[in-house]
Amino acid sequence: MCNINAFQAAGLGLSAAGVIGNTVSSVQEARAYSKYSQAQTNSTLENYRYQTRALKNRYSEEVEAINQNRQSVYLENLQQRATAITSAASSGVEGNSLDSLFLGYERATAVNNYLTDRELRLKGLQLNDDADALRVNALNSVNSQSQYTNKTASTLLSGMGGLLSQYSESYLKSNYFRSGR
Repeated sequence: MCNINAFQAAGLGLSAAGVIGNTVSSVQEARAYSKYSQAQTNSTLENYRYQTRALKNRYSEEVEAINQNRQSVYLENLQQRATAITSAASSGVEGNSLDSLFLGYERATAVNNYLTDRELRLKGLQLNDDADALRVNALNSVNSQSQYTNKTASTLLSGMGGLLSQYSESYLKSNYFRSGR
């Protein structure tokens, strides 16, 4: 049987209380860090959504402006064509020269449409690149958060090891003195 004196028992009890206190503290720390980490991630994702929305809104405004410009050019060409028809009719001009003039208006409209379509396509590609960059930045921000290393298990094990070590030491000392060596 093992005889442990009151001081040894008190020491073991304090060590056990310390291990339990460290464990509880580590668990609380892990929970607090988890909440903080989740808040940081939510903030990063909300910022990403806001920036992406702003990027899409800016693109929509540019598309609208380009389409309004396209419509203006089209209406201007129609007005010039109507003016040419009226002028030609009053002058008695008709035939190939009038057809060539109309083809010129159609070419101008086609060139304008081609250029605006190309501009829209390039802006769309730029939007995709910018959105990808925002996504990568958000992911990097989330991934760069320092990771919490939970020390609860190692604290508990080292504390238990310390308790066993103290117990063994006190057991050996009590047996050493009892045996009369």
